[in-house]
Amino acid sequence: QFVDQGKLAGVQTAIIRNGKLGHYDTYGYADIESKAPLKDDSIFRIYSMTKPIVSVATMSMVEDGLIKLDDPVSKFIPEFAELKVIDETTGEISRSDTAMTVQHLLTQESGLIQEFFSPDSKLGKLYGANVSSVGNTALQLAQSLGKLPVYFEPGSKWHYGHSTDVLGVVIEVAAGKPLDELLRERIFDPLGMDDTSFYVPAAKAYRIAEPIHGEMGDNTMVRPMLSGGGGLNSSTENYVRFAQMLLNGGVYHGARIIEE
Repeated sequence: QFVDQGKLAGVQTAIIRNGKLGHYDTYGYADIESKAPLKDDSIFRIYSMTKPIVSVATMSMVEDGLIKLDDPVSKFIPEFAELKVIDETTGEISRSDTAMTVQHLLTQESGLIQEFFSPDSKLGKLYGANVSSVGNTALQLAQSLGKLPVYFEPGSKWHYGHSTDVLGVVIEVAAGKPLDELLRERIFDPLGMDDTSFYVPAAKAYRIAEPIHGEMGDNTMVRPMLSGGGGLNSSTENYVRFAQMLLNGGVYHGARIIEE
C-alpha cells in the first residue's frame, strides 16, 4: 500500500522460522523515477542497521581480550580525556565527573547526540558549527566530538547520537586496522555477507535501490568516512544471515561469531 501511494519506492520482506526461509517478497521499484523494478538481490543503504554489526564486532573483541567494556574512550581517542558537560538550561560548561566508557558507547548512554535529532539544543548548535563528516575520517569526526561537551554525565541517561560512530573508531584503534577490514574479518567473511560494504563496487552499481527521501549521495564513491553508526550497504539476503546468527545464539552454519 505504501508503494502504491508513493510513500516508499519499494519494499522487501523476509521471514525465517525454525532456521528456514518461509517468506521472501519483493515489491515496487529500485528507482521510482526510472521505474526500474526492485529485485531480490537489490542493495540498500542500511544506515543505522550498521550499529548492531559494529556492536557485535565490539563484543567479539571483548571476548578476545582486545578491549574491555569499562575501558575509557580516552584510552583510544585522547580528545575525550578532558570530558565536559553542558547545562542545556544555562549553557554553562563544566568538567564531567564520569569518564565515558566503551559500554556507554554501546548503550547510547555516552552523552553524545546528533545534530539532526537535536537541532535546537545548545549542544546541537555547537555540533552544527564544529562537527562534520564531509571529507573527514571517522577518527577526525570523533576527535571533533571529543573536544565538545556532552549532553549529560555518561551513564546517567540515554540519547540517540554519534555513539556508534565513535565506537567504530575505538575498535579500529584497538585492533590496529580500518573498520571495513575489521568487519570483513570478524563478521562478513565468516557469514558469507559478500554484498555488505561501506561502498558498493562499481560492478554492482546496477543493483542499488534508491529511496525517495531526498537526494542520495553516490554510494559507489569511496570516501574517507567509514561510519560505524550508519555507513553500510547490504542486501536483504545478507542481513538475514546476520539476523539468523543472532537468533542462533551467535553461530551461523557452523561459523561462531560471538558467544551466546
